[in-house]
Amino acid sequence: METPIDDADFLAAFLCVDNSVCCHTAVAGPESVPVGFQSLSTHPRLPSEWLDIATYARPKRKLRGIGRALFGPTLEFACQRGIIAINATIRADNRSGLSYYEKMGFRDWAIERAMPLADGTPVDRISRMYDLRM
Repeated sequence: METPIDDADFLAAFLCVDNSVCCHTAVAGPESVPVGFQSLSTHPRLPSEWLDIATYARPKRKLRGIGRALFGPTLEFACQRGIIAINATIRADNRSGLSYYEKMGFRDWAIERAMPLADGTPVDRISRMYDLRM
């Protein structure tokens, strides 16, 4: 995402959409403050037995290990439903996102070259997949 979103945009993008399959939220502290979110969804450009993943952590005061903690239940959910692969598409300028998905075991399978950002800047989008058949 290029800009921060409010609660209504969050609901519209991740929870109140037909292609949403599941989501997990990481919380911290006695007030259970949300610190991370991961979702699985269908995508029209992916095979029907694949799901698309999105992972977000709060931008300030990040906690280490949130992405790994979220991926465990997400992976379990996908395996229980017979999903054979999970796709992550990450902007090439998102170094932390690329590193995270690589650490989780995702491998490159496609690149969309020079996709324009909102301001017109061309940035590659790298698609990585996690093969659940292994």
